[in-house]
Amino acid sequence: DRFMVQGGDFEFLNGKGGYSCLSGKQFLDDESFSMPHDQEGRVSMANRGQPNTNGSQFFITLAATPHLNKKHVCFGQVVQGMETVHAMVQVERDTSTNQPVPMQRIVIVDCGLGKGEEEEEEEETHYYCDSSSSDDSRRKRRREKRKERRKSHKKKKKKKKRKSRRHRYDSDSSSEDDERRRKKRRKKKEEKRST
Repeated sequence: DRFMVQGGDFEFLNGKGGYSCLSGKQFLDDESFSMPHDQEGRVSMANRGQPNTNGSQFFITLAATPHLNKKHVCFGQVVQGMETVHAMVQVERDTSTNQPVPMQRIVIVDCGLGKGEEEEEEEETHYYCDSSSSDDSRRKRRREKRKERRKSHKKKKKKKKRKSRRHRYDSDSSSEDDERRRKKRRKKKEEKRST
C-alpha cells in the first residue's frame, strides 16, 4: 500500500512546493541514476514527473520500488533507525481520503555521525515521530529539559553577576600602594592639562 515517506517542502508545507537552494535556479538537473531503488531505506529526490525537476523534496522508500528506477535520483541509504521511518507512516490520516493530515511536523534529528554543541542545544525544540502512545511522556521530558536549561542559564547569569560584583569590590578595596599610584597618575594628568 504505502511504499515511501516524503518531505522537504519548506515553501508551502503541503507537498506542492520547494525549490533548489543549491543551484540558484528552481530545479536541479538529474545527476545519476546509478543507485537503484532495490530495497527499503533508499533516499531519493522527488521530482515533478519530468526529468530535471528536482527541488527540495525527497522521499525514503519503505520497500523495493523498481518502478522508480531511472525516474528519480537515488542518493542515499538509511543505515540505522529504519523503525523510525516506518513510524513516520503512522501519522494521523484523513478518514475520507486516507491521506496524511497536512501540517504534521516530522523533523529528522541527529542524522549524522558527529554531533556539535549547537545541535545538542537545539535538539529539544524538534519533534520526534513515534507511533506509540508515549507522546505525553515525551512532551513532559521536553518540558523538564527546558526547565533545567532555564535554571542552568539563570545560575550562570547569577554567577556572572557575583563575579562582577566581587571584582568591583576587590578593585575598590585595593592596597594603599595602588591608591597612591592612582593619585600620582591623576596629579600628573591634571598638571599636563594646566600647562
